[in-house]
Amino acid sequence: MSGILYVIGINRDNLDDNAPSVMSALKNSALIACESKADAEVFLKNAGIDYKGDLISMVNITPEAVLEYLDNKSNVSLLSDDGYAAICDPGFDILNKALEKSHNVRILPQVSAILSSWLLSGLISHRNQDFFFGGMINFHWDEQQIKIISDHAQDTCIFLSVHPDWNNSGDKLNELLFDVYGNDRKVTLLFDIGTNRQTIIKCHTGQLVETIRSIDHKYVSLVIHPTNA
Repeated sequence: MSGILYVIGINRDNLDDNAPSVMSALKNSALIACESKADAEVFLKNAGIDYKGDLISMVNITPEAVLEYLDNKSNVSLLSDDGYAAICDPGFDILNKALEKSHNVRILPQVSAILSSWLLSGLISHRNQDFFFGGMINFHWDEQQIKIISDHAQDTCIFLSVHPDWNNSGDKLNELLFDVYGNDRKVTLLFDIGTNRQTIIKCHTGQLVETIRSIDHKYVSLVIHPTNA
């Protein structure tokens, strides 16, 4: 079992907004890879965290060096100056390398399934990949909603939720997947995000319906990769 990579979102100006899980992860990380070391030191001091581990700016450490901590069963926190690390800062490289190596990654705090799924899909990058939230697939889906999704079908990273009643609308789900995307678009399927059981499954649209049925899970998030990913 490797260490845990925490991707942490913070509110630097209002410490009370920062979840206890965030503070605990920071205290128990052997490495905090931060955006600005000076700003991180101020945040940790103001938060009352007497941090004794390694505090290094993400621009001064390679993803491979970060993975060595994880390989040695040590936890690592990615810390941005504000907001989530890995969005518009060097953390995306570290995050994607960790996902490629199947390391345990957790998003803290778990405030947005959309944002967490996007991060865990491994598609986020400095290129600011276009992203579109397509809504929740359920038995109320109509032709207009499918058209909206199809208009963003090619070079856009698309996030969708699958409602527990999706099984009652298998034909519509098949229509969306096969008619709009075909059988071979890459998909990242995620469930139990934010828990110790968090699961990430990579598959293709042609396998997705069968895959969702096989896990028998109520709520599933999925990110459909752009054609150029």
